[in-house]
Amino acid sequence: MIERFYKIYEYQDASYVYHKDYTKYSGLKTDLHSFYINFLGNYNGKRWASAITYKDQLDTNYNYPLEYRTYRLEQQNLLWKNSLVWFNHRNEAFKVLLDAGYGKNLLKILWK
Repeated sequence: MIERFYKIYEYQDASYVYHKDYTKYSGLKTDLHSFYINFLGNYNGKRWASAITYKDQLDTNYNYPLEYRTYRLEQQNLLWKNSLVWFNHRNEAFKVLLDAGYGKNLLKILWK
């Protein structure tokens, strides 16, 4: 996905005619990859739910007037969520949650 940002200049000429100029200022290119895996099951009368989510994103910004890339942002996120639920003989619920996460963000300033 590429997003472009513009600066708008409005002015009036000598003939009193209004003009609008759209000048391309910068562009942001995003590459995004993500996936997830879910699991639901029973284990010895206990209900188990587990999910793994991964996201990898790369953003690059380009400055059009100066004709160079200004920065690059790399992100990686990995999440693992688990829950275990069981009931006792009085139908009381017990729940155990385990969540783990890993994230990495790297910002590179690029010069001409």
